[in-house]
Amino acid sequence: MGKTRLRAGELVRVRCDILSPRFGWGAVSPGEVGSIVSVDGRLCRVSFEKDANWRGCLKELEHVMHEADRALEGVVDMYEQLFNTKRFEDVLFVLADGSEGAHKVVLAAASEVFAAMFEQPMQELQSGRVELRGVKWVTMRVFLRLLYTGRVDPADWQDQSQDNDPGHDGRPKEADDRAEEEYEDAVDDDSISEDSGENEDTDEVADEKNEPAAEAAEMEPETSGGRRHIEVPLEILCEVAGLAQKYMVDNVLQLAIEALKVRLQKAVVDKNVTVFEEIMAVAIAMGLGAVRTAAAQVARKSKAVWKRYDVKQLRSE
Repeated sequence: MGKTRLRAGELVRVRCDILSPRFGWGAVSPGEVGSIVSVDGRLCRVSFEKDANWRGCLKELEHVMHEADRALEGVVDMYEQLFNTKRFEDVLFVLADGSEGAHKVVLAAASEVFAAMFEQPMQELQSGRVELRGVKWVTMRVFLRLLYTGRVDPADWQDQSQDNDPGHDGRPKEADDRAEEEYEDAVDDDSISEDSGENEDTDEVADEKNEPAAEAAEMEPETSGGRRHIEVPLEILCEVAGLAQKYMVDNVLQLAIEALKVRLQKAVVDKNVTVFEEIMAVAIAMGLGAVRTAAAQVARKSKAVWKRYDVKQLRSE
């Protein structure tokens, strides 16, 4: 994992191997956690409980994850391992182009609809098979990963030209190897390594002219766990939203809605009226009020959309 640069607002403490900080301990005690107020080259100001303006060196500090965030990461990683390893699955979704396994207890916890399906004396309870012939494997794969972890992985929709192995849960043949790699990539390093090199490569204070380039490199869009921003193909995103709404999986539905709202904004900024129309049509058909409201708001500010409307070329939806 690459080195991480500490930024203002992050929680930090003095590294355990630092016995005498360059500017002294002051009122701060070993192990005490504070928040970085400002960064100036290799130096910083940290707000601790007993010293709101403590001066220190970045190389002497390490990142500390908030206890709630640390606990959440542990739970997400546990569910990602469960999702990837495919152990103890007891329900199989039979899909249009393959099949995908899952765990009844996880599905039931996420959705009252799934809970009722597995509690009642229905075919799904007896056989452990759920027939969804109108749903594609890739859609179910993305939907389930979001349900389990709140994350997405491009490997789920890439290389779809490969044939699925019917005897292997409908997944691509390389899925087992890829699953192991996905899990290793998902585990987040919760602290800066003790030998963090980027603040120790040189004794010189960082050149002020080089700071913008460094900041630009550090501000790559990320998701939780330090992952880069990932854009799900629009068709799959809309289908996932449909599944989440049908089975009342609220957390997945909210994630899909927020992604669609961002996609609307991007479409208007890029003057891509076709994508705007596609999202608007899905929002109307599915009754996604939040997406429809967002579409109306951005449409008012889009000359491209108004131009298409004036010549009556917008889709009838």
